[in-house]
Amino acid sequence: MVKKRKSELPGFSSAHTIADRRWVLLGDDVRVARDMATRGLQIMCRERGDHVELVPLDLGLPPEALTNYYFYVWHSDIFPPNPALEEDYQLRLKLWQQGQEKPVAPRAPRTPGPKPRRDWPIHVAHYVGCLKGSGKEIPTAAKIAEWCETKVNYSPDPGDINKLLKKLHD
Repeated sequence: MVKKRKSELPGFSSAHTIADRRWVLLGDDVRVARDMATRGLQIMCRERGDHVELVPLDLGLPPEALTNYYFYVWHSDIFPPNPALEEDYQLRLKLWQQGQEKPVAPRAPRTPGPKPRRDWPIHVAHYVGCLKGSGKEIPTAAKIAEWCETKVNYSPDPGDINKLLKKLHD
């Protein structure tokens, strides 16, 4: 666990920490932070490392003294409140809450069934080979599909059976 340390800037202490999400990280560029501070934005800084306390940026310090710091700006200074966005947010929140209040019916579980057998080509090839060996005529793909249904508990597509029969014939 990281030990939280206070900043060592001279004469400053603050109740603000990086845990407050209203402070937005600007980065480590001193020039940007000083420029934003001169424009009237609230800028805080913290030392790199495990320091968590934010202290106000002192414009009187030379830039070289602030090279080991991260800078933060107050959220509302860079993102001013927008009444239209607030109204949209409230509407979306209301719709979401209404959606949460509706009871959700549990899905009916699927009835388990036999898994399709993918070894049907082996059975069909054996069946066709036995028929050829005994001199009998080879039935149509539809008849072989019916035979597969009774023997293998899977009825392949007749087009797939025809493809297999063509491979066996070649």
